[in-house]
This record gives sequence, structure tokens and C-alpha cells, in this order.
Amino acid sequence: MLPAKVVSSNGTSLRFQYRQLTLEQEEALTLVLYSRADSWLTEDHPRDRPLKSLAAIIRFSVRGIRYSFTGFIPSRKAKLMSREAEITAALLLCLLPLASAKLHAERPPQPTPLRTFQSTISLRDAGYNNGITLRGWDASARTPFILSASQVAQKGMLHLHYRFSPGMIPERSLLTVSFNDTSLTNLVMPPDAGKSDASDLTADIPVPADLIAAQNTLEIHLRGHYAAKCEDPADERLWATINQASTFEVGGVLLAMANAAGRPTRCQVSSRLASSLSFAIAERPAGPVRPHSQPRPWFSPDQ
Repeated sequence: MLPAKVVSSNGTSLRFQYRQLTLEQEEALTLVLYSRADSWLTEDHPRDRPLKSLAAIIRFSVRGIRYSFTGFIPSRKAKLMSREAEITAALLLCLLPLASAKLHAERPPQPTPLRTFQSTISLRDAGYNNGITLRGWDASARTPFILSASQVAQKGMLHLHYRFSPGMIPERSLLTVSFNDTSLTNLVMPPDAGKSDASDLTADIPVPADLIAAQNTLEIHLRGHYAAKCEDPADERLWATINQASTFEVGGVLLAMANAAGRPTRCQVSSRLASSLSFAIAERPAGPVRPHSQPRPWFSPDQ
């Protein structure tokens, strides 16, 4: 028995609503409603005709058996298609050696091995024959390092030889090294540097490859102190020197670039004075001298 209440009654139509059912009662109700024959949600479905369905199954089965047996018997059309296939296969076999020779001749070009370069530019090469001297409590100096457009740097290293004034206060005085406006490190004055007979200090500073461009600038900034307070910015004890033997070592890949003459361009101007070139003329010209063409950049300290 399933508990229910009558909702409406109209002649032969009776509507009722089930009350709260348990899980077992819902299962029994589902079996009663959907387990009978021809139980559909809608009533516009075709009626089941078992004999007609059995006849359709037998018809399709006989057709499949017939196709299975007749597939082994070649027809005239199949013979013609087989003949055309044989001719096509023979033509392909004849053309195969020619195609193989053409593929063998058209080998992909071998990649050209990359050329590398390794350059060492000193402060002397950059025009500082006597090195760099910084004077004052807040002094700086900038020097250019120029590479060729065909040189793609992959590594760089600064080898600095420097000296602090013995009159400055150690651990408060320092040198800030920057490359292309990016600070690399601070060289703090050690306690031993305050001695009068102290030797030059050395520092190897790596330069990231992404900072190195065709035109580079090295900047060294001195912040010196000789007293705890009341300092004279122009006092003669405030100085530091960078030896001319300090170098910038750079290496990377050398690209193959051609100029108008068809020769590879290797332009590496590392001196700040290299832009001023002097030319000697054997005889006095009759008129004004005008440039006939632009000079080609063939100057390199490596050659």
C-alpha cells in the first residue's frame, strides 16, 4: 500500500498525490509505473510489430551473405580497374629513380658554423694612458668601450686595478662601478689600504651579457671620507686611481656582415680618440678638398 490523497475527481478521471514515501516505497512505485509492456512517456510512438522486425533482420542478413560471396568473383569493371592500377604502378616504378636522384641532389644546405671573438680592451686603449684619477668626496669618470655591430657579446668581465688614498677612512670610502648606467658592485676601501705602502687592489667584476651593447660606457664613482664630520669636499686627501692596465674582456659570436664592397665589415673602435683621423696629402691641392666617398670602417686593434 502506498499512502496518497485524492486531489480531484471528474467522472472517470481521478487525480491523486502521493504522500511522503520511503526509499522502498519509491522503488515499488517505479516498478509499477515503468515495468509494464509499451510503457512510454508519450503516446505518439509506433506500435511494436515483432514479425516485421524479424523479417527486416533476415533481409539484411541475406544481403550481407550475398556481398561476402560475390566479393571473391571479379567483375568486368573490377578487371578494368585492376589493369589501370597495374599501369599506374609500373609508371611509378619507372619514375622512382629520377625522383630519388633529384632528392639526393637537393640536399639541404649545411649550417655555417658560428665564428666567435674574444677581445680585451684596456684603459690605455680607450685613451687613458695614465689611468683615471678621481679627486673629491663625490667624483666620477666615464669611459666608452665600443664594439662592432657584427659582434654579439655573450660574456664580459672587468679586471680593475685601483688604489685608495691612504688619508681616507677605510670601510667608509668606496668606489661604485656601473656599466651602461647599471650598478655592478661597490668596492669598499679595506683597512689595509690606509697604509702608505699599500699595493694596488684588484677586482674581477662579471658583466651580464644583456648589458653589453655596441656602444658601452663604464662609470666609476668615488665616495670618499677622511673625517667623521666637517669635511672639505676639495681636500687633497680625497682621491682614488684606476690603473691604465685595467681591462674589459668580452667574448661572443661574430656575425657575417657585408658592406657595399662585398667584404665582411669588422669595425671595432675602442679608443675615444679614434674618431679623429689625420691624413697626409703629398701635393698641395689646386682647389678645396671635398670628400669623394664615405670612409669604410676597417679599423680594428686585433688586426
